[in-house]
Amino acid sequence: MKRNLLFIAFLIAGKMLFAQFSVGTGITAAFPTQSNQLDYDFGIGGAIHLGYEPNDAIKFKLNYERQWVSSFKEKNRINLMYGEVLYSFTKWETRPFVGFGAGYAIESFEPPLDFGTQHYDGLMLSPAIGFISQVNFIKNLSIEAKLSYDFYFLHNTIDVLKGSVGLVYKFRKAG
Repeated sequence: MKRNLLFIAFLIAGKMLFAQFSVGTGITAAFPTQSNQLDYDFGIGGAIHLGYEPNDAIKFKLNYERQWVSSFKEKNRINLMYGEVLYSFTKWETRPFVGFGAGYAIESFEPPLDFGTQHYDGLMLSPAIGFISQVNFIKNLSIEAKLSYDFYFLHNTIDVLKGSVGLVYKFRKAG
């Protein structure tokens, strides 16, 4: 039994050794759907992520994102912390992908009258499509563009169409 567990651990460690780790950053723009336009006009923000690619087709990401939201509420912002799985269809230089993310959303704002800062938190879900393209003049650097339809389950459900573009740096080439 111990020998089998050691063998499985060795296989997993070997797979991780030949995988790629990455770090990325980007900018996002979020636009509410028709049902949320009374509460929110639009949002703009920044994002960072850590990624892990066990092979050329699958990528796992841990994301942190902050959006500053234009609304009737003062200092309105939404923080997102979520995991994401992306699946690429091809091994071309520009690879299209589909993805799905799930995690945690926190909205904080100050109401129009001076009642102090209020917070709402809840689940977020995010199906996405996009592409990753290699930057040929810098080794291991890629551009990632993504379009997602996000659902934030806070005090009420907020759904937004969100676009993002950013840079991804892979620490080493896969074996």
